[in-house]
Amino acid sequence: MRLDLRSILHVPGASLPFSFALDLSGLDFYGEHPFQQPIHVQGKLENKADVFYLRAQVVAPVDTHCARCGVPVQVQKELEIDLVIASSLSNEEGSDDIYVVEGETFDPYAGCTRAMAVYFMWVAADSPEAAAASFTDVAADADYAAAVNWAVAQGVTLGTGDGSTFSPDTVCQRGQIVTFLYRAANAAA
Repeated sequence: MRLDLRSILHVPGASLPFSFALDLSGLDFYGEHPFQQPIHVQGKLENKADVFYLRAQVVAPVDTHCARCGVPVQVQKELEIDLVIASSLSNEEGSDDIYVVEGETFDPYAGCTRAMAVYFMWVAADSPEAAAASFTDVAADADYAAAVNWAVAQGVTLGTGDGSTFSPDTVCQRGQIVTFLYRAANAAA
């Protein structure tokens, strides 16, 4: 399944409902084929300040056997999915890259840039306005500029190097993210 996200890209508040069925009857699990019936997925993708939230319900009828007596049993498993999928914050002109890998799977291990980290925090803080920061590598019209402005105003970041740059495309190390979160928590206190 692929979703065409163009209708909700850069349209905060927009949502895209979806519903589909997966045929996994051919999957083999140690000689068993537990998914003889389609797995149904229903939900919606929401754009909240260009951060995408995926909420879905998965219903999977599972054909199995009782471990004790071997009698065939059918159970229905239900799963709620709630994920954050970020829009690329460093889009090239005309590019609509989304951090969805191979069209159907979310990559939780993809790197998180400094721009993305402060952007997520800014959205979580309800996207407040702040005076413009003066980093030489953050254009005023960058998708993440308002988030960087907020992060500077809150003391979350002081920049990189001599303080004249932010390095928005540099992947954050765990220590940097923890420092951002610590400073944000102390600023809010």
